[in-house]
Amino acid sequence: MTALIWRGLAANERANSERETTLAAESVAHEIETQMMSRLLVLVRMAWRWEVVGAPAQQEWETDAQLYLHTSPGYHAVGWVDSSLQLVWTVPAGEEVAGLNLREGIEQWQEVLLTAKNERSVKFAHTAELAQGGKGFLVCVPIFRGQDFSGLIVGLFRAEDLFGDILRDTVLPGYSVLLFEEGDLVHARAEAQASPPPETHEKDFHLYGTTWQLELWPTADLRARQYTRLPAVVLASGLLMALVLSSAVHLGQLARTRALEAEAACRKLRDEVAVRKLTEEGFRQQAEILDQVHEPVVSTDLTGYVTSCNRAAQKLLGTTAEAMLGKYLPFLSPQHEHEFFTRHMLAPLLERRAHAVDVRLRKSSGEEVSASLALSLLHDESGQPAGIIYTIRPTAQ
Repeated sequence: MTALIWRGLAANERANSERETTLAAESVAHEIETQMMSRLLVLVRMAWRWEVVGAPAQQEWETDAQLYLHTSPGYHAVGWVDSSLQLVWTVPAGEEVAGLNLREGIEQWQEVLLTAKNERSVKFAHTAELAQGGKGFLVCVPIFRGQDFSGLIVGLFRAEDLFGDILRDTVLPGYSVLLFEEGDLVHARAEAQASPPPETHEKDFHLYGTTWQLELWPTADLRARQYTRLPAVVLASGLLMALVLSSAVHLGQLARTRALEAEAACRKLRDEVAVRKLTEEGFRQQAEILDQVHEPVVSTDLTGYVTSCNRAAQKLLGTTAEAMLGKYLPFLSPQHEHEFFTRHMLAPLLERRAHAVDVRLRKSSGEEVSASLALSLLHDESGQPAGIIYTIRPTAQ
């Protein structure tokens, strides 16, 4: 019985360690996916503006790109490839960016550019060696105005800078992490050792046509904290106190129950903290990006209830975000009933993906003004419509 208890406790500690490592790997993979989606939103917003209002002036485009580079860690360059797949603009300016000649390298990514164009979807290029050292990869976002192809917005990431920011030491400290793309090592945050230990957990995830592999294991310090002396103590006590075996069994069962309860409580707390952190970070970054857009922008769900509005919209309507959030189209005149929203706004938008409509806006003071709304769909991670973005352009009375 003593031997069985000892083996059970040791197995339980190993199982607990494996579960924690599995949860850690899933958390890191989710962090990478979330952070990449947050940065990808920058390029998608640029492409969306082109689709809605047309190609901006070069100075305006470069100003927006420089702002995104400054506020989105990991970006190394942003460029525009025209409809003939020729690089036209880059920020920072010049053909050579981070040692990688984009104009000459565009042939290297010809296949992924064509795929993004033909499939009308975002695509990632495989990582490549940069001339100045290290690895980098390209993200391509196609621009379509109706059925006309207007080129692609491309973003160049330097892998070490990007994943160094995402997988900083504050993200699951105590774990070593290796990140591979199609089998090639892209980023490492690991203590020096000959090979990964048996506790290593592998996790695969996909990002727009590329497959990434994550290897994660606890460091020596964390493993030392995870494994207690309890199994050895129970074994020694059982051998020395065979006459009090029933007490030893009771203590072992109690220790096992408490260990399971503690592990469950820690896992729940860790999951809640991770989810809250990701949610708050995502909302903060999206709010900062939206507030820097000069045009009034409001978003709702598919039923017309407001989910966000930027500062320009608040100023135009003379209200606050708190007064609008959760309300049903509060910025539209009362003459636009639910049937108007369904027939003249939602239905055409779902059919064409982009739509414009002239309406009467209602300010908080009660004043009504004429305006044109440019509508565009928001999609969730599965690509299904999840909401609507309204870009407001006041028109002459």
